[in-house]
Order: sequence, then structure tokens, then C-alpha cells
Amino acid sequence: MVMKISRRNLLIGSTAFAATNLIVPRFGIASCRLDKKIALHNIHTGEFLKENYIENGELIPEVMALIKQFLRDHRNNQTHDIDPALINLVNRLQVDCSVPGVATFDVVSGYRSPSTNAMLRRHKGKGVARNSYHMKGCAIDIKLPKHLRELKKLATSYKVGGVGYYPKSGFVHVDVRDKPAYWGAA
Repeated sequence: MVMKISRRNLLIGSTAFAATNLIVPRFGIASCRLDKKIALHNIHTGEFLKENYIENGELIPEVMALIKQFLRDHRNNQTHDIDPALINLVNRLQVDCSVPGVATFDVVSGYRSPSTNAMLRRHKGKGVARNSYHMKGCAIDIKLPKHLRELKKLATSYKVGGVGYYPKSGFVHVDVRDKPAYWGAA
């Protein structure tokens, strides 16, 4: 069966189709992403943080200040601003992992002061980068018991930032950098 479509009807139909596909998904995505939550447990301090850091599409400065304090260098209590892109990456990992609800990640390392980074380099050698993204507030080492491999696979599938996989130590390093980089056990 051959259908004849006039140019006018084709234009009307394609305009309606395009409008529906451009407007509806954006509205749907926007409505789902107006609020973002993060759930963390600091294994060194015993503290828990479970907060919306974005509400109605807006970053909440007070919660970012809590995150800054929560991810402080636990060795000397020094703090540093945490890159919101890092928190968005952690949020995305929490939402996408197969653990029901929002998975609470154990934090092994958040911000790392230059003095702590130098000390770790002396003790652990090449495993600690001289210009670590931890010192910039752009990296976090996290663990999720029984889901470490999944966490690493998710992080690498995003193809953003750095992902280090340390199964023997039981954590995954993620950071926000310009180009993707991957290291650690396969």
C-alpha cells in the first residue's frame, strides 16, 4: 500500500513530532533531576552524611559547606572546596548502582592536604600521585561492600574523569579531570 503525504501534512507532522521529542523529554529529565542527594559514610571519623545538595535545580551552598567539612583531611582536619562535578559523579554512581535505594558509599579518602599527600607518597611511593586530584577537591576514594567491581564498571562506563580500581584495598578512586584515565587491576 502506498500512502501519499502532502508536503503541508509532512511539515505539520514532523514539526509536531520534533516538538514532542524536544520538549517532553527535557521536561521529564528536568523534573527527575531537580533534586539530587548524596549519601556517604566516612570510615575514619564515623560520620554519616545524607543530604540533598541540589534542590529545585539549585546547588545548596550550606550543604556544599557540610560536604567540604565531611570530606576534610581526617589526619589534620584541613578542608578544601569540593568540586560540585565530583559530587554529581558520586550521585550518578549512587543512583545507577544496583543497590536498592540510594547506596551509601564508604569514604576512604576525600580531600587530602599537601602535607598528607607528601607523607603518603613517602610511605606508599608510586601509588600516590605527586599532584593528586585529592588535593584539588576533585577526587574521592569510595567503597561499596559486595559491589566494588560494579562500581568500577559504572565509573568507567561514564568515560569521564579518572577511575582507579583497587580490589585488594577494597576501594575505587574516581575524580573529575579533563580526559578519561583508568588504572588498577583489570
